[in-house]
Amino acid sequence: MTRDFELPTVEAVIGSPPPPPPTDDPARAAAALGVVEALYAFAEEPARWDDVIAAVNALPSPLDPAHDKIAASIVGHAARAAAMIERLNAGRDLTDRATAAWDAVLLTSENRVRKIVGHAASRLEPYLAKPLVDGERLALDKAAAQGIDAALAAAREAGSASLAPFTLVTADDTARCFGIALPREAFPDTLATSFALGAVWAEPLFALVLLSSKDGAATGEHAPRRLGLTAAEARLAAKLVQGLQLSECAASLGISTHTARTQLKNIFAKTGTKRQSELLRLLTNAASFPQPTSSSDAMTMPDTPPRRFVTLADGRHLYYREYGIESGPAVVYFHVGLAASLVMPEIARAAVKSGLRLIAFERPGFGQSSPRRDYTFETIADDVEQLLQRLNIASVALFGDGYGGAFAVAAARKLNGAIRRLALRSPHLGRSLANDQRSMLSALFRQSWIIPGVAELMHRGIRVSLVRSLMRHYAERSSTDAARAAEPEFQHFFDAVIFDALERTGAGLSAELSLFASGARADPASLTCPISIWHGAEHPGIPAGESIATFTGHKNAALHILPGIGSYLTQPVFDDIFAWLAAPQPPYPT
Repeated sequence: MTRDFELPTVEAVIGSPPPPPPTDDPARAAAALGVVEALYAFAEEPARWDDVIAAVNALPSPLDPAHDKIAASIVGHAARAAAMIERLNAGRDLTDRATAAWDAVLLTSENRVRKIVGHAASRLEPYLAKPLVDGERLALDKAAAQGIDAALAAAREAGSASLAPFTLVTADDTARCFGIALPREAFPDTLATSFALGAVWAEPLFALVLLSSKDGAATGEHAPRRLGLTAAEARLAAKLVQGLQLSECAASLGISTHTARTQLKNIFAKTGTKRQSELLRLLTNAASFPQPTSSSDAMTMPDTPPRRFVTLADGRHLYYREYGIESGPAVVYFHVGLAASLVMPEIARAAVKSGLRLIAFERPGFGQSSPRRDYTFETIADDVEQLLQRLNIASVALFGDGYGGAFAVAAARKLNGAIRRLALRSPHLGRSLANDQRSMLSALFRQSWIIPGVAELMHRGIRVSLVRSLMRHYAERSSTDAARAAEPEFQHFFDAVIFDALERTGAGLSAELSLFASGARADPASLTCPISIWHGAEHPGIPAGESIATFTGHKNAALHILPGIGSYLTQPVFDDIFAWLAAPQPPYPT
């Protein structure tokens, strides 16, 4: 969730700012100072993204931080601005949110293990049917499974952010463990940080938090009530937390000791505890959880499939989501530049309508996929080949979207005969847009050395205000895009998809922009599979002329230029794309 804050000044957060850039050339120094000022302004208010782009665009070209003092100074300031954002977003109380220790397991809505932190694996070991493994379902013994399933069911109740307690006991009663199941909406900030989660999310997530290892935290009167206790039971529990004996609690509350004992039995039953010591540990730890948030505060997308992942040969994880029909012919989706595996609702609906199995994977460093150092069209194609091998898919169609089009072309070249069809939507195949002043990326491509710093700034400073600024920038040059951007449902999707992409790191964005800035290109000339391209004539960032120049005369390609359309296609067009992807494969030319 994102909230507006009254931000302190730069000096209040990181001390006095460093000296200005070197002044070997007054004009160049003035331009560099403009970039520095824009970086710090962006750190305080990410909606000022356009100021950063304008300032970078005003720099002399080219600059090289390895040999240029001006550029080197800007790189240092970018890192300092990123640190400033980290402090501003850390609750504004200057505490280290990553220091809290948790024993916890992060689960998807399918009960698949997404991440394990602390000593959760060893503490759960006596109750497991098989060891915890990332990506696999949580497997407990029968008794433990019943308790956990009940707790997770309570945590999954619509609109609920309450805590659901559970107690695990071995068959011989020699080991006991208790904790709380809770939905993503109820995660404390430190728990979300331990799981490497962002402040806004798209898919349902849940946690099993083992509480008995933690020292008693500051209590709160709301904690007992949030464990399903009645008002009277909550008052008794609050007195017990204060260290009073049961008889003292009864006297303080004006009830009989017999009534207090009855209420205590009810409390034990509701919290899954058997002793007052267990109850006190549960209550004091539960007090550290946040108050429930309303469902409107959560950046969740309805019916979003959970992420899954495969482990690649080098140990990296490649995450993906699946849409459409599980038993249908497979289509691999290559996302646009600033996205991950969350697809537009129109795409998901079209996949279902055409009976296709749509696999939307996250390129390295986007979403939850592990980054990789050697980020090229060819290495991403290698990752796709391994993904298909892990999923036992021998024949596949590809759908490249925007900047994802270049990676789809590279994968089609590598996989060759395994590709049934290749669909492209407004593809950017690697031609530099440095001379296209309509593109917001032109400034970054001209000064590619600043890309890593800017990508990290975006990752750390991602907030709704930044996302809306990006949307306006893209939409203002196309009447159809502007109308679409004004729709509340689309705004919600746009917010979620960018947060989804930058939740873990900005490494993917940095690597990808640097790749395109280098002039690398994926050439479709040698492809023999059927190709169909749909390109909005008013696309603000990828001119339709690029597709016309690339695919006119290609013997296997059909080009559709869509008049009056910008970046965002309509449902009928997506239906046409997926109907084409679902069509039988024609024979190859002889």
